[in-house]
Amino acid sequence: MLWGPCRSANCSVVNKKKDWQEGVSSGCNSLELASFSRTKHLCNFFPCRALYTFVMQYEYVIKAAPKRSMERKGIVIYYFMTYRSWSDERQSETEILDEISVPRDELFMRKLVDATVMAGKLWPHLSNESDGRDHAVYVTDTMHQLPAEYGAAIIDAVKAPRSSSLMFTAEYRLWNGRSFEDKELVGVTAYTMELAERLLDHYMVHNGATYEFVYSVLDTEAKKVLLFMREVNL
Repeated sequence: MLWGPCRSANCSVVNKKKDWQEGVSSGCNSLELASFSRTKHLCNFFPCRALYTFVMQYEYVIKAAPKRSMERKGIVIYYFMTYRSWSDERQSETEILDEISVPRDELFMRKLVDATVMAGKLWPHLSNESDGRDHAVYVTDTMHQLPAEYGAAIIDAVKAPRSSSLMFTAEYRLWNGRSFEDKELVGVTAYTMELAERLLDHYMVHNGATYEFVYSVLDTEAKKVLLFMREVNL
């Protein structure tokens, strides 16, 4: 959806945060949004009966349309997040690796994986942080954060070429005692929120077999979540 002014003649322009109530009282039956940066005011209006609201990087204030109208609408709110490199030796942050705005389900997924591949390099996660508006993932380039038994095999699997997807999808890697090999799971599909939910699980049962998840890696460029697992008898 394109940015643009509300087409309703009843809309009044909300120029400042304190003028929000004037916009609410204008009687417009649209979804209106005003976003405010830390340094200056940004205000954007959307067409009446808009299906989605996009909020990029900044603190947001949303005035929703009447309930009967909202039942037919979906609201997508974007959250600002950063990947920050952390040095154990210096006990400090060394650099910001990436800054992005993502919807809530993708935010969960990105914070739940054990490591992220950015620009072809594997970055194991150390911790997550948020201040209510912005989110941060602290990562390291030291490989001692990887599981001792599977670390070398995980690195080899991450380096292997893979196809790219338009949407985030899962790829399963099964431990064979020496390395991780591709495992096709028939009937298993996952959207972004389902991927986030799966990352909360320690085990998965499929076709009578039980698998334990030992590590997870997000490849941001390929849009793949690599789920490393081993078969267990419980």
